[in-house]
Amino acid sequence: MEVLQPDLILMDIYLSGMDGLEATRIIQDTPLLKSISVVAITAAAMKHHRQQAGDLFAAYLTKPVDFEELARELARNL
Repeated sequence: MEVLQPDLILMDIYLSGMDGLEATRIIQDTPLLKSISVVAITAAAMKHHRQQAGDLFAAYLTKPVDFEELARELARNL
């Protein structure tokens, strides 16, 4: 069986059932997935949101997304 892995994950913070912080922690605790960069794209733009995220994400981008910034982060993390 072939297992496909993404090169990068774009993660929203507000998900139903589980937030993006918890989902990213699970990804990073999974040996097969831990090397994948996770970039947050979220409406959670307050300073305490960024502090809560800590070092979980390769980048933390807020909505509305600046597409030049997104392109820079994609290039940096791929």
